[in-house]
Amino acid sequence: MVTIILLIKTVVGETFDKKITIFTTNNNSSYDTNLYQNFDLIEISKSTLLDTLKNYEYRLIDGDKILKDKRANFKRSNTEIIKNYELINQLIESDIMIMFNFKIFTDNYDTKYMQISSDIFDTKIKSFVNSWSVPIKKIQIPKNCDRICKKTILVEDAIILSSRLGDDIGNYLKSIFADEKQLEAYSNKYIIKMLGLKKNNSEIILDLLINEFPGYIELQENIKNNFQRWIYFSSAKHEKIIYWFKSVVRRINSNNNNLKLKFKNKEIIIQN
Repeated sequence: MVTIILLIKTVVGETFDKKITIFTTNNNSSYDTNLYQNFDLIEISKSTLLDTLKNYEYRLIDGDKILKDKRANFKRSNTEIIKNYELINQLIESDIMIMFNFKIFTDNYDTKYMQISSDIFDTKIKSFVNSWSVPIKKIQIPKNCDRICKKTILVEDAIILSSRLGDDIGNYLKSIFADEKQLEAYSNKYIIKMLGLKKNNSEIILDLLINEFPGYIELQENIKNNFQRWIYFSSAKHEKIIYWFKSVVRRINSNNNNLKLKFKNKEIIIQN
């Protein structure tokens, strides 16, 4: 069984400019070494995966070369990769490690099975967070198929499966990175306290926050005597938020109300 490990550098950007480093490892499992003679099926699979990920505008680096140049001396297995993460991180900074598992097993000479899967490891929490795989491919080798014929069949199937998995990984990461970007966009956090407001006035403010202001709100407290405490997450600049709240209060006060607006850093108090 052969494992390919991808390290992804998380860099927030419009095009999700991610740094992906790839290197291969061999686990202690038996496989038919004759299948790999005179051609490198593993490198073909890895190259296909990388070519597919290029479509998602990730930056790609050969991790095997880095480890060789740095003479990193540890056993190339999944467990050892995790154990030696701190060393790897010094050489290749990353937020996520994706382990790409490649295996061929056989019932007999004519029937082969190709299995490709991946495990996604979050280096911040040092834990696996997801896994992806494509269905095991049954490969029937024709009886009159010589060595070159067999290699050609295996290469074609390896390319197809690696490409499918690459698209699955690429789309998953694209979704994750888009969510991260959105959360960072709404990183401005405000506490809104509404004290003694009439029901219709608080409803006007909440309606504008929900439907007009960028971001979202969460209710924290709703106590008697018309006291409400909300948390507002916004992508807008502080000056814009001040301007909007002043405009809202001014509009409400134009209808014979006397609301007072106070700002204390990122605490907004609206009081009757």
